[in-house]
Amino acid sequence: MSELGELDKGPSGAWWPYIVGLVVVLAAVAVFVRRRRRRVVVAALAFALLLAESGCGTVSAPIVKLTGSYQESFFFVDPRPHEPPMALVVRNDGNQPLRLLKADGGCSCRKVDQSVFPVALKPGNSVTVRVDLSMTPVTKPQSSQFQFDTDKGPLFVTALFFTLLSHELSPETIVNSLMYEPDDWTFNVTHRVVHRADHAQPEFALRFPSEFKFAQGATRSGRVGGAPDYAYEETDYTLSLSDHGLGDHKSSLSVVEPRTKVILLEAPVRWKRVSYLSTVPDRVVLGARPVRVFLRCPDEAVELTKVVSVPDGVKAVVSSTREVTITPGDHVPGVLRGEIEVGTTAEGKPALRIPVVRYQPTALKPLSREANASHAGSGAP
Repeated sequence: MSELGELDKGPSGAWWPYIVGLVVVLAAVAVFVRRRRRRVVVAALAFALLLAESGCGTVSAPIVKLTGSYQESFFFVDPRPHEPPMALVVRNDGNQPLRLLKADGGCSCRKVDQSVFPVALKPGNSVTVRVDLSMTPVTKPQSSQFQFDTDKGPLFVTALFFTLLSHELSPETIVNSLMYEPDDWTFNVTHRVVHRADHAQPEFALRFPSEFKFAQGATRSGRVGGAPDYAYEETDYTLSLSDHGLGDHKSSLSVVEPRTKVILLEAPVRWKRVSYLSTVPDRVVLGARPVRVFLRCPDEAVELTKVVSVPDGVKAVVSSTREVTITPGDHVPGVLRGEIEVGTTAEGKPALRIPVVRYQPTALKPLSREANASHAGSGAP
């Protein structure tokens, strides 16, 4: 309570400099009337010096300001989600005493220890607050904002920090959305491991997708910029696709902890391989309306020529040099699974095949009166 009492004290009531200043001003006016102006200048200078010495010329406006920073600006974590305890140092950077009542992190990802509140802060003083922060597992500068309720109203504090992940893969996701049947696919991946400089590098294992061949490339190492207590090592790898199967494929490249077999980090690898002649969309789901499909081929000079064959009840026409329009016929079956073959100008290539499916079974007919009566008499629900 004694500290809070000290904060309520107002500024000292030293009023004598103002009286002295007023006397000097009146004397200067009298001199101006009777004597030369030079003496007025001397009197004015004396007045200015007197005000400077007494502090009258340096009266400042009230400033209410809070700033915050973490005791440790770098946090070392593995790539899994973390909520490490962090120490937030809150400082009164204004010229007014403050009483902090409570703090709010703004969301469930920032939990503030309220046990230190209320607390009184004189200008220039600080207080340390524990914060449990759910941080995004990525190596980059991050910020967190807090609202402090004070006796001067709500004040906001933003604190910056930097996360260092024990393992990183670049790129984080590897995708090849379209490749054709004869194409090869090769790409590079960089694995980065970070550890404390005074500790040995932790053990880990890299698992590469079985559909790829890999080769190790250059390795670089050094101290982390801005965080000399940590060291890093980067290794490049080249991966080449050895599986030439058609369709959509999904695999992953992962970093594994050898002892526990826990996956520390995983980079998805996705690719799609289509034949030299294919269509967009890949297949036709036949309904009541016409469906247009477009030729997809790496050679833009290849064109469609004519429809070679269609399933029973299906109509198809070449509506342009790279487009086929497909419609249901009068007697198209309710359930259908077949292919349409279309000729092209691609020499040495088979006809374009367009899968067609339909599932619209004939609607059930209503029961007759006799059947309804029999059904009701049976007691069936």
